[in-house]
Amino acid sequence: MLANKGRLASGNFMLLILVSVTVFVVPVFPIAYHKLLFNLLYTAIFFIAVFSLQKHRKMMLGLAVAATVAEWLSASIQMTALNTASRLLNILFFMVVVFFLIVQITLTQKVTARVIMEAINGYLLLGMVFALAVAVIMNFRPEAYNFPTPASRLDQSIYYFSDYLYYAFATFATVGYGDIVPLAPYAKSLAILTGVTGQIYVAVIIAMLVGKFAAASAVSDDST
Repeated sequence: MLANKGRLASGNFMLLILVSVTVFVVPVFPIAYHKLLFNLLYTAIFFIAVFSLQKHRKMMLGLAVAATVAEWLSASIQMTALNTASRLLNILFFMVVVFFLIVQITLTQKVTARVIMEAINGYLLLGMVFALAVAVIMNFRPEAYNFPTPASRLDQSIYYFSDYLYYAFATFATVGYGDIVPLAPYAKSLAILTGVTGQIYVAVIIAMLVGKFAAASAVSDDST
């Protein structure tokens, strides 16, 4: 039991580092390095995420292998269908991971550092899900958003993924700078979904953590 908890804590810590680097650090590097860095980090995230989950690890390992193969194939073979399939598989993988992380948080009785890391990982991965959704839209309709440097070819789309991350997280956190806005109706609908999901996630997870912390404190006070 202790070994399993230690593995979960280590897995979530490594996942937090990898996702944080992907979201916050990679955009700082010169754009020429973005394609390779994103591919490497996504591969690492796929497999590290498996160790951050308490259950269904075999299923998630198979999904991680499939996502990795699709990621590197789409990077090597420039095909719109393959690129879209890879992005959709990434979205599926991250959404399943977020779901299982939320389940783990729900089933945990005591708020620990691991539980807090699970909550943060879920938030960041959800933001990446919406960035990937924007990337899928941009594959087919570059005019759907007013990005200042839209990808003119499919093989350039990965280089501008940091722009998609920026827009997705600004919308997810409901910051709304207004420098990048959705123009197409489906892009506007995605923006609404992104903002509402971010607010619901924060409200529900924080309420859950506060409730668990208060319950644990009440039990501790009663025992003394």
